[in-house]
Amino acid sequence: MEINNNAYSDASPCFEPAPFLTWSYYLENNVETWGIGREVLGMCFCGIFYFVVLVLVESGLLKLVVSYPRRMLNRLPRFQFKFREQPNDDDVLAESNRVGDMVSAKNYQDALIVNDLCKNFGNFAAVSNINFAVRHGECFGLLGVNGAGKTTTFRMLTGDEEFSQGNVYNDQNSLGKDRGRFLARIGYCPQFDAIINVLTGREMLQLFASLRGIPSDQQKFQVDKWLDKLGNESCHHKIFQSLVPWLHSLHRFYDIIRFAEEWQH
Repeated sequence: MEINNNAYSDASPCFEPAPFLTWSYYLENNVETWGIGREVLGMCFCGIFYFVVLVLVESGLLKLVVSYPRRMLNRLPRFQFKFREQPNDDDVLAESNRVGDMVSAKNYQDALIVNDLCKNFGNFAAVSNINFAVRHGECFGLLGVNGAGKTTTFRMLTGDEEFSQGNVYNDQNSLGKDRGRFLARIGYCPQFDAIINVLTGREMLQLFASLRGIPSDQQKFQVDKWLDKLGNESCHHKIFQSLVPWLHSLHRFYDIIRFAEEWQH
């Protein structure tokens, strides 16, 4: 039995896909409809725009441009916010004098030095002239009622919030002038769990090792070392969601804090 293919070759196609990538196209009833050309072009422009914004943010140029008008206004006497002075408390005054002496002599011997740190939101002073210094190896905490400015202080120390006056020092780096190097030496444990429940212990350490800039050829060694120090060799392959009781009983956070500090030195 022979089949003549010429009949099929001469026939017109029964279906022709619509050119969705075009700006617009016509349906069979001559009705014009939009293609996805606009969306594709918009995605390209958004990618370029956000990439430029990211470069400006990381380089600090955007911060300089945005904060320039505010800095100019703050130099005018009528726009300068009046923060309250330190209370008449002997311990507070002693710590304030100790911090002032270290900053004046540029003797940044403590791990963290906070000097006259202030923050205002409009006419509201959230933090007013706070002074304290944290020594190496010291566990330091802030106590206060709700609204006292504890969260705002920590947000300023970690770079999440800009301060209005004062400065913070870590070694020879200051948050005001050496923001990048200062924040590179600061670790932050959030109030709520920052653990991704669908990852295993090994995957979580590998993720943060990459984020902290540890070379890829050294990540396995570092991950294995810290798994051994934390006693997590037997369950490093299990996802965190199944390790909630073990996480609540984990009390050796000091090793985790030193993870970034060891690499900075």
